[in-house]
Amino acid sequence: MAQAGVRATAGGSVGITLDALSSRVPWIRRAAYVLFPFSQLVALVFAAGCIAEYGLPPEQLAVVLAIAVCCIPVDFALLQMVRQAEKVDRERVRNRMLEQVLDEQEQQRACARRNLDEAEAIMDALRQWAQQLEAELEKNPQADDAQEQGPAKEALASLQAQVRYCAHPIVNTLVGIKAQQFQKAGVMTVFDLRLPDALPFSDVEMCGVFSNLLDNAMHACENVAEGERFVQVQAAYDGETLVIVMRNSCSDQDRKRASRPQLALGRPDRESEMPKHGWGLSILKSLAARHGGSLSTASEEGVFDTRLELRGDVSHASPQKEVRGR
Repeated sequence: MAQAGVRATAGGSVGITLDALSSRVPWIRRAAYVLFPFSQLVALVFAAGCIAEYGLPPEQLAVVLAIAVCCIPVDFALLQMVRQAEKVDRERVRNRMLEQVLDEQEQQRACARRNLDEAEAIMDALRQWAQQLEAELEKNPQADDAQEQGPAKEALASLQAQVRYCAHPIVNTLVGIKAQQFQKAGVMTVFDLRLPDALPFSDVEMCGVFSNLLDNAMHACENVAEGERFVQVQAAYDGETLVIVMRNSCSDQDRKRASRPQLALGRPDRESEMPKHGWGLSILKSLAARHGGSLSTASEEGVFDTRLELRGDVSHASPQKEVRGR
């Protein structure tokens, strides 16, 4: 469904771009079509007038009329060739743009596959922690000795240590992994996530949302000087709408690049400047459109702001106690 939405968006972009191109050209093209034969007509009328004015032999007037008659099929054939050349050029532009769209869709699919793999890895990690805790508790169900409870306490502490950002297990674990990556990269992070343990969105979607947002922030911070890198994320769910607000540092080059349209006329074989993870904001736009939400961005010198809203079915969410982490 997401791919269909992306495909529709990309196809619409191609159509809009071609319409915009063609809307600028017709009046110029029509003027050229009219001016070319009109200039010939003016020249022939002028020649015929000169012949009549100066009393030149009528044979010369016959020559002028013969030239005028010959120009008619020649002009018609020339205009047909020009139209055919324009048609070929439009098809070439369309094919080039479609190749770009297909290439970008392939990058989106690869990003979606990475998000799915990441979500499955997180679920496996949570499952292993739960199994380890269950096995240790079954082995020592009534153990009072602290030494005997050591492995179970260690497993429980490991599981509880991950629940420090929010109650949602997937988001919490993913943010924990990303937070470690930010720390290694020297990025200051502030997370204020007020999310329950159940949301009306699939685990893959939640993984995709936070993975893309945080990967985009990481990519932007890579080009910022050390000591100036930061990421601030706030998220809250009020029972109907999930709102995520992120602010991160970015270089002026990345800020200008993010404001450009992703689809542009160019060489299809040129290497894309988009980051490997996060693929810009197109996946987030697709998710927002699917859930009746919105995605907005704003930028100023050294700072990039992103706000994502997703609306969900209340019946699929079970409100739980919220955990606020930082």
